[in-house]
Amino acid sequence: MPCWFRRYSLLYHAHGQWPGSQAAVDFYTKLGDEVKEKVDQGKGVVSEERFRILFDNIPPWFTLGIFNYLHKFNAVSVHETYTYYFHMDGHRMDTDRPYEGLARKYLSSCWFTKSVKETIYDLVAKKVVDYDIDGVISYILYGGKISSGFMPEQRNIIEVEYGVPSLLLKGDMVDPRDYQDAQVKNRIDAFFEMLDKKKK
Repeated sequence: MPCWFRRYSLLYHAHGQWPGSQAAVDFYTKLGDEVKEKVDQGKGVVSEERFRILFDNIPPWFTLGIFNYLHKFNAVSVHETYTYYFHMDGHRMDTDRPYEGLARKYLSSCWFTKSVKETIYDLVAKKVVDYDIDGVISYILYGGKISSGFMPEQRNIIEVEYGVPSLLLKGDMVDPRDYQDAQVKNRIDAFFEMLDKKKK
């Protein structure tokens, strides 16, 4: 994995801020070239990747360093679902019909036109298979019921149907007052201990 999440989480906003613009094309072309160069050179976030993690939901913006903690286990978050919340169908916008393109983009959002069952498949289950995921870390937001309410059921589906364990963490995305760093790290430690046993 050539790009670590803390950096990636700051890079994906261009598609939301500049949709259909040449600025976005230029930005992502340059980013793509940089990532390809790292892949060609064999440069990854960790020297020996052991665990591939999918991080589900909006991250805790006040402590993105928690993703660095995964490196302790030679683990990397190789896919994050948050970027798909803005445009799930993956189709290109029709630049000749920009307003219709924007409308279709937002109507394709996972929360407005799909059932929970469809959302779980498109947003998580398919990615678990496509990215050869070892474990899912889901961040349940106190104030984000629309994006978090189905996560316990999602965990059951991913574990039973795909055999991939999940860790559910709870917190706010911007307010650190209720965040217990030591407790979160203890839970992550236990999760990776379980993943390690499963991998052996």
